[in-house]
Amino acid sequence: MINTKYSSISILLIMAILFSLIGVMIPATPAQAIGTTAVISAVSGNNNPSNTGPACVSSISSGSVQVTFADSVSEYCQVFMQQGSNTAIAGQAGTPAAATPTTYTINAAGATAGYYNVFVMAGGTSSAVATNTVYIDNSAPVVSISTANLCWPINTQETINWSATIPSGIASENFSTITLTWNNVGFKTYTNQGQTTNGSFPYMSPGATTSGTLGITATSNAGTTVSYTFATQVNVLAAGYIYPSGLAVSGTTLACGSAATITCNVINTASPNYYYNLTLNTGTSTINITPGWVLATSASGISYPWTVSSVNSSSCSVTIGLKDCAGNLSPTLTSSTFAITCITPPTVTITAPLSGTVWYSGSSDNITWLVSDPLSTAAHTCTVWYSLNDNTTNSWTQIVLPVYNSGTSYWVTWAIPPAIASTNCEIYVTAQAGAGPVGTGYGSIFTINQITVAPTVTVVSPASTSNWTAGTTQTIGWTVSGTPTNTLMDYKIYLVSGGSILSTIASQIGQAQCPSTACTYTWNIPTALTAGAYTIRVVASYMVGPGPQEQMFGQADSALFNIQPTTAPCNYTTQIVPLHPYWNLISLQTMPASSDINTVLADVMPDVLSVWYFTGGNSGTWQNYIPAAGAGTLTSISDGHAYWVQMSGTFAGSQFTYQGRPCPCGGTTPLQAYVYPSAWSMVGFKSTIPQPVNTYMYGSCGYQYSSPIQGFDGASQSYVSLNCSENMTPGMGYWIYFGVATGVSAGCK
Repeated sequence: MINTKYSSISILLIMAILFSLIGVMIPATPAQAIGTTAVISAVSGNNNPSNTGPACVSSISSGSVQVTFADSVSEYCQVFMQQGSNTAIAGQAGTPAAATPTTYTINAAGATAGYYNVFVMAGGTSSAVATNTVYIDNSAPVVSISTANLCWPINTQETINWSATIPSGIASENFSTITLTWNNVGFKTYTNQGQTTNGSFPYMSPGATTSGTLGITATSNAGTTVSYTFATQVNVLAAGYIYPSGLAVSGTTLACGSAATITCNVINTASPNYYYNLTLNTGTSTINITPGWVLATSASGISYPWTVSSVNSSSCSVTIGLKDCAGNLSPTLTSSTFAITCITPPTVTITAPLSGTVWYSGSSDNITWLVSDPLSTAAHTCTVWYSLNDNTTNSWTQIVLPVYNSGTSYWVTWAIPPAIASTNCEIYVTAQAGAGPVGTGYGSIFTINQITVAPTVTVVSPASTSNWTAGTTQTIGWTVSGTPTNTLMDYKIYLVSGGSILSTIASQIGQAQCPSTACTYTWNIPTALTAGAYTIRVVASYMVGPGPQEQMFGQADSALFNIQPTTAPCNYTTQIVPLHPYWNLISLQTMPASSDINTVLADVMPDVLSVWYFTGGNSGTWQNYIPAAGAGTLTSISDGHAYWVQMSGTFAGSQFTYQGRPCPCGGTTPLQAYVYPSAWSMVGFKSTIPQPVNTYMYGSCGYQYSSPIQGFDGASQSYVSLNCSENMTPGMGYWIYFGVATGVSAGCK
């Protein structure tokens, strides 16, 4: 074992011996060559000799770096490339001529990506380091190419879009070349494109039917080349390679909405796929069957399931159009003629009662509905039913009443039975034109309530100051309140003396209530009635159930009034009222001997279709009389009121006559005035001679009643307007709007 204190000395002796031997083996170089440093003048990649930034080289493509340098003397030189403190990558070595620019190569294959420094070892001495003069890019560029479609018509200009990106290169690294190819043959080349770039190129398709592939090839400054080619071929097509045959529809007579099939054979010799559209020709119009162009699912033909259109025509046909994937159209083909028939029932829409409506048993309300029929505009035969249980047990009760209509609007006035009540009521209506199909309509759920409140009766005429004369005609008036306004009432009018009933003056059934406007009855006082003090008793009742115990009623007596003995005979004369076909607005110019509607209109009743009267005011109601049905809420026609009279279109006359007189029996002026409530009223003109409006009417024209007032000329079937100073015509009725309740004393003119 060697003593440690001698080990250091031994090593030094050995090194001295070695250095003496080296000195013997290597001859001395000239003194001027020691320490000479090469100067680098250029560094470039073998694929980017003109790059102004770092030399971009790809190690994955066996790229190389070229270093150009010069040394002042001829000595041994070698080029190196080094990344940070990593081991340097040695390049080409040799002894170049002194002071001569020389280019040596460094093989970059397998080098790590990133920046590198370059230097030259010349005679054992390093040149100045060229910092970050090489960039190794090992990423592969990404390229793509696209077009709007893969099927082109011949000789058309198509737009081709492309893009290219170097994912992780440096800012100065570009694409040296980008080439677009058709079947691997370039047709457009771009040079020196940016690191991320894209573009569009208008390419003229080939002039013959062919197929090919689009591609793109790009080379980065680092020398990496990538390519992309469409997996699907592009087809270039000319017209005339696809056409239809044997177009047919499954059936010669089709029903609207039924299922049918449209079939057609297709000859296709070139197109990889094709499209079709179908249209229906009705003889007068064209209707689309398919929603535009449809991609065919079979190369040899189509089979299209069709829900037959809703048309009525015996001259229908189907036309098919074809186009290939390039948009080349083929000649159209039309099928044989067939028929489509629609048996569409009318549509019935019930407009009253609506959901939430509350009606009352014993009252009268209008059921209304609309009928829409694509096959007929004639009046429809309608039937109406009601159910108290929302038809849950299929229990319907028919309402057998006359049905009226004005075009497509229909109605029936329903006197609701007094004994029914339900919160689950429903209306059902059918409509049929001739022998056509039957349409049905169901209404909304509504309520019918029973009424259990007794009416309140007030007799307003005669008054305590009334002095009526036996043999004259007077007006008994009363109001009723306390129950819903639509409730139908029965009235009994009695003559009372000393608290006892002497006689029944009148009995009225199914009349409207009179909550604000007095109900009236014209009483022909018997001539033989004994003079004295009397009262008038009015009893109002309505049914809330089927038995007498379910009848609600109220009554009231008038004030005590006087009846005077007759002073003159009652002589009546024949009065004439103009009348025309269709509508007439009439009034009686004198007081009738009998106000019964059948008596007044006796000589024209066979031609009367209906008579209508509006009770007036904001809460007024319509009363009517329908001769054909022998029923209605209107039973009398009296002076002081106007009436709509509807005559048949075949009415050949021009007037009707009745018996009347201008004054009551006894020759006195009527003490009872005609009273009209505020708002609209149908006003009669009780006068045998024309009079100005502001002479006949009481009060201020324009304040108590509006001007002009409206009459109706039956001859021309048109309204006529009168201002305050113009004459009213005997026999004509008028619509007048009253600003306040107004009374008119017509006198005996």
